[in-house]
Formats: sequence, structure tokens, C-alpha cells
Amino acid sequence: MSLMQDLRPRAYTIIELMTSMAILSVLVVMIFSALGHGTSVWRQAGAKMSSFQNARAAFEMMNRRVSQATLNTYWDYYNAGFQPFRLSPSNTVFIPRYYGRYSDLHFVSGPAGSLIPTLPPKCSATATHALFFTAPTGLTTNSNYHAMPELLGACGYFIAFGGDDAFRPSIVTGTVSYRWRLMELAAPVESLSVFASSTGQDWLATPVKEGRARPVADNIIALIVWPRMAPLNDPAGTRIAPNYTYDTRAGGVWPGNRQPVQSHQLPPSVQVTMVAIDEAAAVRMANGSLPPAVITEALAGRFTGAVTSFGADLQLVEEALIKNRITYNVFTTTIALREAQRSQ
Repeated sequence: MSLMQDLRPRAYTIIELMTSMAILSVLVVMIFSALGHGTSVWRQAGAKMSSFQNARAAFEMMNRRVSQATLNTYWDYYNAGFQPFRLSPSNTVFIPRYYGRYSDLHFVSGPAGSLIPTLPPKCSATATHALFFTAPTGLTTNSNYHAMPELLGACGYFIAFGGDDAFRPSIVTGTVSYRWRLMELAAPVESLSVFASSTGQDWLATPVKEGRARPVADNIIALIVWPRMAPLNDPAGTRIAPNYTYDTRAGGVWPGNRQPVQSHQLPPSVQVTMVAIDEAAAVRMANGSLPPAVITEALAGRFTGAVTSFGADLQLVEEALIKNRITYNVFTTTIALREAQRSQ
């Protein structure tokens, strides 16, 4: 009888059952915690990709447009005062001394504050750099020109802070959204005034003032434009624009009887860098109609000196964004200008 009792299966004790349930509960909690964390990471990654999708699209669109910049440069005689034959008031007394490049068009980049004397409507500030040029946009409001897509128009890109009430349709109501935005100047070809004067920047300043610049992406806080030679010919990138500024209409003497390197010719390439932040950070930092202090402080004094400080300046901006728990993305590319025909 005792042998039969020993062969029967032994029942679990209460302690064993409670221990098993406790272990199972811990496993269930760990599994759900891991699933929750994975879901959270996936959602954050998806939100980040969505936040920067528009920024990436705008960046690629800008790159395509910049690559189309043109000057239509030709050669002309210059006198001892560095005045071209084309602009001489009297051809009979013109004495040629030099032979150099000339263009009726214009390409200019540099600090946005100096290139944009009057901001677009509803905008209160600019940041970092701006870039303006002429390109075959074919943009027109005249139906007679619709069959001519290669007509030249004024183009440009810059960063501005302001409300969206100047750009949204009149039927859209609600709270005004104040953001840093990438702005695009795209004026109709029939209003292009670059031929009106051989000097100055009215051809770009006037359409910006008139509100012909439109936002193409929100939450873009920085645009850095660096005209440069090919890395093989200029590894440091300091040869043609050592302080970022480039102006094909810049005057001055001809050192060694050679035309200045920027004069009436496009840079072979332009390195463009754009910094975008996510919408959640923009909402958190919102300060009404005033630019967020965090962004203003992060950009203060950056990208204003020598191009050799580009890497250090960008790192300081990134460190400031990280310190303030701002999700950001940096877009960088080098655009080859296909119309560039560098002679020096």
C-alpha cells in the first residue's frame, strides 16, 4: 500500500503555486514593458521622419533650383577705371585697357541681414544666410508667356521668422502660427528688373518687400551658403569666398591686372547646409510673435566669420539644441552650378 502511494503524482504546494505565479507575472510585465518601449521608439522615429519630411522635400527642391543659376557671362573691354565698354557713356572716347568678363545678371549670397533691407510682410527677423540669383524659371502670370519655360526669373532663399497669416488662404482662420521658415523668392519673369541697373540689389530687394517670397518649409532655423571651388583645387574652401559672401557685381581694382575672382562669374559649386527642428520643439519654445530665445542664442555669432570656422560653428549650434532637448536634423550637400565657366 505504501508503494502505491509513493507512485501517485505529488500535488503542488501553495508556496510553489504562488512562486510560479509571481515569476509568470514578472515575465508578463517585462514582455509588455519591452513591447511598450519598442512601440514608443517606433512612434518617435515615425514622428521624427514625418516632422522632417517637408524639410527634406524643400531642401531637395532648393538644390534643384540653385543648380539652374545662370549669369550668361560674355567678354568685354574695360578701361583704366574698370568700366566696361558696354556701360561707357561715350564710345568715341573709350580707351580699352583690359579684357574681362561681364554679365547683366547677378548672383549674390551672404548674411541675410545685409541682403534683405526690408523683410517680407508679417516677418520680423532673418537668420544666417541668404542666396539670390537668376534662373530659367518660366514662372509667369501672363498667359502669352506660358509656352516659354526658359524665361529668366528672380530666385532666392533665406530664413525668416513670422506669422503664417500673410500666406494662408483667407478662408483659413484660427491662431496665427509663428515659426522660423525657409522662404523662397519666386517672382514672375515679367517683373524681373535685374537689367534695370548694372549695380545694386533692387531687383531682389523689391520683390521680397512686395511679398513675393513664400514659405516652403516650417521650422527651418538656419541656412548656410558656402560658395567654393572643387575640393581638389581648393581643399580649405577659402579661395573664392573666405567669409561666405559672394557677389558677382562687386567692384574694385584688378590685382595684377587680373579681374577679381568673383567678378561676373558663378562659383563652380555651392555647399548648402540647412538645420531643421521638429514641430514639438517649436510648439514648446513658442514665444508668440517673438523669435524663441533659445534659437536666437544658439545662432548668435555663428557663420559670420571665416569659412574655416564652419565645422566649429555647426557643432556649437548642435550642442545648444541638444542641451535644450530639441530634436533636429542637419541637411548638407554640395551643388554643382552647371552654368559656371570659371576662368580663374
